[in-house]
Amino acid sequence: MMHREQLPRASTRGNDESRPFIELMYSTGWNSIQAGYPPKMLQEVMGNASITTTLDLYGHLYPGDMDRYADRLDDAAADAGKAKIRPDDGEDTQGTT
Repeated sequence: MMHREQLPRASTRGNDESRPFIELMYSTGWNSIQAGYPPKMLQEVMGNASITTTLDLYGHLYPGDMDRYADRLDDAAADAGKAKIRPDDGEDTQGTT
């Protein structure tokens, strides 16, 4: 697998010369996903500054996985909602009144 530092620089003109580079980047992302890279690892490999950028570009390639991640986040949010971080204001937690 090539790392970002090993890839050629893209042309800033957006002409046909940059197309092979864009295709190389996209296929690198696709192959990484097929190899089982989670989104956060793909972000690092592709050199994206934000996980949002990575998911905007490659999220559709994680169709089943994204549903699983969403379910896990829902479960975590539900568990966090059940947890009591602080006792109610009316409760005496120190044993003194």
